[in-house]
Amino acid sequence: MADPHLSRQEAEAALRSALTWPRVGSPVDPTAAGAAAAGGGVLGIALAVGAFGLVEWPSWIAFGAVGAAAGGIPVWAWLDGRVQEQTRARQRAATRVARESLVEVPASFATWAGSDGKSLAHDDLVALARAVSATRAAASTLDAWRWGEPDVDWPHAHAVVDPVLVGEYEAARAVLDELAGSLSYEVPAEVAPESLR
Repeated sequence: MADPHLSRQEAEAALRSALTWPRVGSPVDPTAAGAAAAGGGVLGIALAVGAFGLVEWPSWIAFGAVGAAAGGIPVWAWLDGRVQEQTRARQRAATRVARESLVEVPASFATWAGSDGKSLAHDDLVALARAVSATRAAASTLDAWRWGEPDVDWPHAHAVVDPVLVGEYEAARAVLDELAGSLSYEVPAEVAPESLR
């Protein structure tokens, strides 16, 4: 289900971006790193000659290599870090848009939405889809907690955490049931947590 204010192209782009992981960023331009390495190499040779008075070419090679590494590697690492951060920022933005604009619902939802000549406003369908999605997420969290193996004292953690997660599921389910009732939507059994069935 897509937000009614989102065009089809924008919805498809948001979904494609959110599902593409990892996003491939633009490669690092080697020009700047190469220039830094060359400059570092020249400075290394100049240091060998000017500061230490070394005129043998093996000394120049050694100082030039050290200077090139000292100049090129940090610049390359900095450029690569910028590319990676830009990639992560694009992924975060795409995921945020997808979460705000696209809602995952059970397959039965599409069947119900198009059956019996139903003619609901798109906003109502989106609201119902969001309620279904929120309830399923709360149910999944509860199941993951109950079937997980946390590295904590289980009886104590169960007594503290379980009621909170059950409460979150019940609150989401209450919203869904109220909305579903007003739209004559039968909530599928798969929405409920398996640990409560």
